[in-house]
Amino acid sequence: PMVVSIQRAAGVNNPTNRRPFDIVITFNEEIADFDGSELNVTNGAVTGFTSNNNTSFQVSIEANSVTTSPLVLGVGVPAGVFTDLAGNANEADTENFTIEFGDTRPTAVLSSNVANPTNDSSFEVILQVTEIFGQPVSNISASNFAVSNAAIVHIDGSANPEFVLTVEPENVGLISIRLNQNVLTDVAGNLNMPSNEISTMFDASSPTVTISSSVSSPTNANEFEVTIAFDKPVFGFDIGDVVLENASASGFSGNNGESDYTLTVQPDSDGVVSIMVPQGVAQDEIGNENESSDTFVMVSDRTRPSVVSILDTFGLNDPTNESAFDIVITFSEALGDYDESVLSITNANLNQLSTTDNTVFIATLAPLNNGAVRLSVPAGFGRDEAGNTSRASTDEFEIEYNGTPPGVLLSSDVSNPTNAHEFELIITFDEPVSSFDVSRMEVDNAQLSGFAGNDGDSEYTVQVIPREDGPVTLRVPEGVAFDLAGNANVASNVFEVSSDRTPPHVSFNADAEGPVFRPVFILEILFSEEVIGFEATDILADNAEIFNVTSDNASTFVMEVHPLQDGLVTITVPEGVAFDEAGNPNEEGVFTITYDTSPTKV
Repeated sequence: PMVVSIQRAAGVNNPTNRRPFDIVITFNEEIADFDGSELNVTNGAVTGFTSNNNTSFQVSIEANSVTTSPLVLGVGVPAGVFTDLAGNANEADTENFTIEFGDTRPTAVLSSNVANPTNDSSFEVILQVTEIFGQPVSNISASNFAVSNAAIVHIDGSANPEFVLTVEPENVGLISIRLNQNVLTDVAGNLNMPSNEISTMFDASSPTVTISSSVSSPTNANEFEVTIAFDKPVFGFDIGDVVLENASASGFSGNNGESDYTLTVQPDSDGVVSIMVPQGVAQDEIGNENESSDTFVMVSDRTRPSVVSILDTFGLNDPTNESAFDIVITFSEALGDYDESVLSITNANLNQLSTTDNTVFIATLAPLNNGAVRLSVPAGFGRDEAGNTSRASTDEFEIEYNGTPPGVLLSSDVSNPTNAHEFELIITFDEPVSSFDVSRMEVDNAQLSGFAGNDGDSEYTVQVIPREDGPVTLRVPEGVAFDLAGNANVASNVFEVSSDRTPPHVSFNADAEGPVFRPVFILEILFSEEVIGFEATDILADNAEIFNVTSDNASTFVMEVHPLQDGLVTITVPEGVAFDEAGNPNEEGVFTITYDTSPTKV
């Protein structure tokens, strides 16, 4: 067997900085006993071994330490260190594989001949990069530098690894430049170390001036002090150089050669007070005239905030049944701070007080009990940004809360049971309601007519006409009527009455069949239902006498019948002598039997 090739693995460059890096050794046939330890490695050692298919092998090489110059690593396969599958010893390779290795990071040094301080509008900085391979490094850009108060406008890399930077200052002050680490690479991919930092002061500007005050705007002060600060000592500045609008000034302090001056400002009226220092009224030590200041603005506000209105939100009824609702409190101006705990609230909790602009406040109230809910704003609820405390509201918000649903009672003067063909039902709500319609009532075994009542009433009537004998039930379901606050009613009681328009029927039961010859027999009068008002004297007897009328219950009556003579005996219960509980009179009942005492002929 022999070596066909020794190559760098995918992703391994030459030179390389990988630790370890991989090479691929390929043989012309399968190898039986190769494990990588047989290799001759110069300036490194084998640290890993992988067999791909016994023909190709991937070997990891760890390079020796590197200092100031790269290492050249060689890898060779000696003869006779392994065999093929037939036992033939290998030949020595002739590839002479080498690779250059270095993992020392490039260093960078910045230098410049610019004066410190300087007023040059641009200057050069030299960047010298040192790397161990003696080859150019990757190109760089201005973004690779940490630059303060300046801009790198050009980079000349024609002498790579030496670069010439053109720098333009931005503002008066310290300029600093430093190359960031890990922004350029040598040919092996090593990232650079950060450079040193160079710095210089830049000053070619006119004096600038700022105006400030320890008093915040807006203010309710009758006077306030302002500080006029130049960024360097100036000369020739006095109170007459200050331009004021809606104010006058006094109490100027400060001397030539100083940078800070103060004066006292008295606002003329509420509104904007403006102060500015024009250009060219003061000079620095070398004669640069000042730039004009920005206009300093202070709002004078000595008027107390007031409550413009306290209103409910659109669509809130009065009375209301809302368990929580919003009240809008509007002030004449924005408040800087406020204390919701001072709000005067009756019969409600304040769930939340919110605002998006500190002028309009939304108070969310949760009523405690039925009744009036009131809100007013006492003096001192808040203060505007100028510190003026708010006035008390002149109006009090009031709304009636009713969170109780209407109750409803069904009643009637009709007796129970009843034989009436119709009767009046009284529907009584415990408060005025609207939207009530009997068509939504629950009715069983009856029909309704003659509804009376109007929206806003608390009592309604309707005529009930039973359909047939039996229970008649009526009920007002929940949610069919609403009080002024919008509460839906609860369900009523179930009104029930028994309709009975059938008269009691009379039947008879005798202890003998006709013809009868006994002088006395027992007869039962049976009503189809219990009755009242029935007396023994109501019974009519023809050709008989009646004795010992008794009753076990209100529907069964027992008597002795004594026939008077042979012939037909008739017992009659006339119509209308007894009444059921509903008041229906009985139907007529007639019992007949033949009485015969003559001897039987043989």
